[in-house]
Amino acid sequence: MAIHPCPYEDCTSTFSRPYRLQIHIQRHQGIKQFQCTQCDRGYHRRQHLQRHFAEAHQNHSRLEEPLFCDHCDRPFNTAWGLRRHQDKIKVPKLRVRTHRCETCGRRFFQADHLKIHSLRHERFKCDMPSCPLSEHKFSWSFYQQHLATHHSEPYVCHHCNEQFILKAQIRQHVIQHMPKFVCTELGCGKTFAESRYMHNHIQMSHKERRYVCSVVGCDWVFTFKSRLEKHIKVHQRNGRIVSMAKRYKKKRKNIFNGK
Repeated sequence: MAIHPCPYEDCTSTFSRPYRLQIHIQRHQGIKQFQCTQCDRGYHRRQHLQRHFAEAHQNHSRLEEPLFCDHCDRPFNTAWGLRRHQDKIKVPKLRVRTHRCETCGRRFFQADHLKIHSLRHERFKCDMPSCPLSEHKFSWSFYQQHLATHHSEPYVCHHCNEQFILKAQIRQHVIQHMPKFVCTELGCGKTFAESRYMHNHIQMSHKERRYVCSVVGCDWVFTFKSRLEKHIKVHQRNGRIVSMAKRYKKKRKNIFNGK
């Protein structure tokens, strides 16, 4: 594929088509070839002018007297153009924490967040019959823990019928009954809960790194092809592959120039 570089100094842009290079040169020269006949807008490409005309003038009538922006006094020939301009320059709305906690004074954006926060200041009694701690007052977190510990049905393991109070405990226990995948490499013996973890371990620890960076001056090697492809992007500059020596030379040159 032919490469057409930009003739201007200090510009390293390249293009695969001559017409794209021509448009790029017009940007350097400040030339906009396609001018709108309804306003003072100009564009480098015809399709951009057609899109502008369809959005701004085809469905929006031109006013006899221009409308002026309240912020910058810029005139506009259509009400649509003025609205779009004001949407771009309008000051963003400041978010105010309108919901305030009466106990500690902390503020929140939403009422639901305040409601959840207010549970920290309340105290709860256990209303279960024959509970020895029925007269004790709990915070919200300890109240939930008390119900889960003393007044909820235990979680039973279907493999060994062992009972647990908390759901997190049975999750940790069930791992013991799951099939284990042992590393197939000699002398390793590591076990894994899933086969994908075992394959990743073999690839990372026992296989040779096969994907080598082909850029001149770079000796990085990778185990996975995806990581090599991500690394190649480090060498890319304006669509071309740059060697490590040229890349560092360009960086050092910018430092000396104060850029």
